Amino acid sequence: MKLTFTNVSIIMLFILVLGIGAFVVFRPVQVFENKNPDEGYINWVSHTEYIAGDSEGQAIVRITDYLGRPLNASCNLTLVSPSHAYVFTDYLMSPSIIYGNYYKQFTVPNTFGVYTEFVNCSIMIRPSFWVHGASSESIHVNPAFDFLVNISQNITYMQDFINNMTEDMDANFTYTNWLISQINQTCGNVSENCTQNLNYTNQLIINSTSNISTQMTNYRNEEYTWYVDIRNRIYQCCQKWLEDIENLIPSNIIEGVPLGSGVTQNQNIPLWKRIIGG
Repeated sequence: MKLTFTNVSIIMLFILVLGIGAFVVFRPVQVFENKNPDEGYINWVSHTEYIAGDSEGQAIVRITDYLGRPLNASCNLTLVSPSHAYVFTDYLMSPSIIYGNYYKQFTVPNTFGVYTEFVNCSIMIRPSFWVHGASSESIHVNPAFDFLVNISQNITYMQDFINNMTEDMDANFTYTNWLISQINQTCGNVSENCTQNLNYTNQLIINSTSNISTQMTNYRNEEYTWYVDIRNRIYQCCQKWLEDIENLIPSNIIEGVPLGSGVTQNQNIPLWKRIIGG
C-alpha cells in the first residue's frame, strides 16, 4: 500500500489520541498535589458578622491533613480589637462533636468595627509527630445589625404596648359594663323607692285628709252641740225671766207683743214664746 500524506496524517492523529488517553487513564491522581503531607491545615468554619454585645459569639475551625482528613489538635484563640489591642488572648478551644472541629464561645464586644481572630494550634499529623499551625480571620461587629436589633426591639415594645393597651381596654370595657349594670340596678332601686315613697305619701295624704275630715266633722258636731246647748240654756233662762215678767203685765198688753219666728197668731201665746219664738 502506498502511503500518502493524508494516510500518514490520519495515523499520527490516531496515535496522539491513544497517547493522551493512556496518560489520563494511567496517571496517578494527586488532588492535593500542592499540599505538604507533613503539615496540618486550618480552615475557618464560623461566620464573620456579629451584633454588638451578642453573648453567643463563637470561633470555629476545622483541622485536616493534606487530604482533608480530620486531625487531633490543641488550639488557642486570641481576639484583637479594631484599635489593635488585645480583647483576650490564648483562650483554649474545645473539640466539637464533629471530629476535627474546634470551637470557643465568647461575648462579642460592644464597640463596632473589624476585629482579628487568631488561632494557634499544635496538630498531630501522626502519632508522635506534631506540627505547629496558625491562621487569622477578620470579624465585623456591624452597626447595621445593631440598628436592626433596635428596630426589632421597638417592634416588640410596640406589640407589648398594643397587647397591654388591648388588655386595659378589655378591662375598662368590662368595668364599664359592670358600672352600667350597677347604675341600672341603682336607678331601678331608686325608681322602686320613689314609687314606694309616692304610694306611701299618697296614702298618708289620704289618711290625713280622712282624719282631718273626720276631725272637722267631729268638731262641727261638737260645735253644733255646744251651740244648741248654749241656745237651750239661753232659751230656758229667757223663758223663766219672761214668765216672771208675764205675771206682772196685763194680758191685753202681752197680746200686743209681736210674734217671734215660727209662732202663729193666738191670743193665748205666752209672752216668752212671742218674744223668743219656737
